[in-house]
Amino acid sequence: MIMFVDVAFPISSYKVFTYKAPPPLVEKIAVGIRVNAPLGRGSARGIVVAVHKSNPYKGKVREIRSYVDDKPVLDKPLWELIIWMSDYYLTPIGQVAKTVLPSKLSTRYAPPTLWMVRILSKGDNANLGKLGKNAPTQAKILDQLKNYKDFIQVSELRSFASSPLKVCQGLEEKGLVELLKETRTPNITAFTFDPISKQIYFTKNQREVLHDLSLMLNPKKFSSHLLHGVTGSGKTEIYIEISRKVLECDRTVIILLPEILITPQIAGRFRAVFGDTVALWHSKLTQAVRAWTWKRICLGDFKVIIGARSAIFAPVKNLGLIVVDEEQESSYKQEYPAPKYHTREVALMRGKLHKAMVIMASATPSLESYYNQIKGKFLLMIKILILISIYGEKGALHWAQENPNYATFSQVGEASQIITRGGSIKVEGTEANVRIPAGHPEGYLEAFAQIYSDAADVIQNKENKEELLKLLPNIDDGLHIMKFINASVDSSSKDSKWINLSEII
Repeated sequence: MIMFVDVAFPISSYKVFTYKAPPPLVEKIAVGIRVNAPLGRGSARGIVVAVHKSNPYKGKVREIRSYVDDKPVLDKPLWELIIWMSDYYLTPIGQVAKTVLPSKLSTRYAPPTLWMVRILSKGDNANLGKLGKNAPTQAKILDQLKNYKDFIQVSELRSFASSPLKVCQGLEEKGLVELLKETRTPNITAFTFDPISKQIYFTKNQREVLHDLSLMLNPKKFSSHLLHGVTGSGKTEIYIEISRKVLECDRTVIILLPEILITPQIAGRFRAVFGDTVALWHSKLTQAVRAWTWKRICLGDFKVIIGARSAIFAPVKNLGLIVVDEEQESSYKQEYPAPKYHTREVALMRGKLHKAMVIMASATPSLESYYNQIKGKFLLMIKILILISIYGEKGALHWAQENPNYATFSQVGEASQIITRGGSIKVEGTEANVRIPAGHPEGYLEAFAQIYSDAADVIQNKENKEELLKLLPNIDDGLHIMKFINASVDSSSKDSKWINLSEII
């Protein structure tokens, strides 16, 4: 039986080309299958966009030559994503398909094999003298192998023979050496990052966020959310806990990060929790690692994919969660080559097609995401807040990350006061080292600048040395702070129970 197919190629043309699918290839032919087909005087890889029982083209048609993959790569949602991107970004479907399914990658990829060789004990017999006369090249290689106790690569013997494998095969026939064919599989799980394990204590606010997101997990319904939390507020741990719930439902996860440099660090935290089901995906991977990783993703060996913007096209099946970390970053925009797309938009559409949860996360959400939340396109606007309250014998101080430039000061028996950053309440001598303008909460930089400046004055034996020494932190202060931190962690793990610092060792 002969079938006919329309194939789109990665060229700047919306035209498709009709080919004949000969009987040996008919069995696997389907829309979305990548094929090798003649194009002009050469050949190219394209994707099947339509299948016909009869020839829709009146002219003469040529035959497709082979399949690119030995297993189906595209599921229905990913194919629909390709069609949507072609329409939405006004790009020929062949160019979109090349972006989603890189032409250099195939499920047929096989890692390279290496020939290994070692000498056997038989190599020490009396007949070795004859070998030097009848086969001098074999004798040279055998003499070299005496320096190694274990297997070495045959290629290391290239300086002794132009075809060392052929020579070693001759020695193997004589029982003098042993040859071994070894497959070098790339280490795709641990070559760039190490597992990072740590004890996690969720704050009350984080537990509320996890509870709200967990309620929205529905395998039959798409949902999108905006997660607003500053750096250090624990967004990564929330990603991990939601991913855990998604994986328990036998679904997969894609975590998108704006920078390749931070990918191994985040992946280390995920790998500590989910083990070898985690894979990295970005442009800095070697070609061999990239090809092997892609094949194993297609086979379903990986459940969590972490990477830069191209990871949104990872061919995972049964996708349940997409996280776009720091969604406001411009690095999520693809400018060249076509299609010119925004990963945030593609993530939302893929989530909709897979009926998955999509989380947009940022310390400073983009205007688009904030607007979409106001208009109800995002179901939840979740803030991870950092709240600090200090209680003393004569008063208390309250600060919230949501309004970092304001703090509330309450004295016993008096009305509360609002202290503003750079406001009327100032301590003499603190303005000199202030480097960060109002609107930024990174006060620790100012604190360190002040400490370093005062320490320099003490070292230089300034006139006010004794007064500065009273202000500078010492070892006792450091120990007290460590007690405070341990007490805070202990309190968090006990549902905000009050902890007496005197009980902390």
